[in-house]
Amino acid sequence: MSSNNSSNNSSGVGLTDQEKKILCEFLNNLKKTDKVLEFGSGQSTKEISAFVKEIVSIEHQEDWFLKVSKDLPNNCTILLKKPNQ
Repeated sequence: MSSNNSSNNSSGVGLTDQEKKILCEFLNNLKKTDKVLEFGSGQSTKEISAFVKEIVSIEHQEDWFLKVSKDLPNNCTILLKKPNQ
């Protein structure tokens, strides 16, 4: 992933240039042996999964959880944790 200013890649939509730079640095430093814990699931969950051994994402919105849970790579796990649960 490059850190250009284009926002037409799926990781860059809605991100500032500084946020894109941080994201690129994060992804570039991941190893296939890494395990990642993520708070809030979505496109990033799928993208990070390509770089690591395993990713576990914790989601609090049930509707979003049901949508994102479909069609995940085998190394992704999404857990639903509703507020006050």
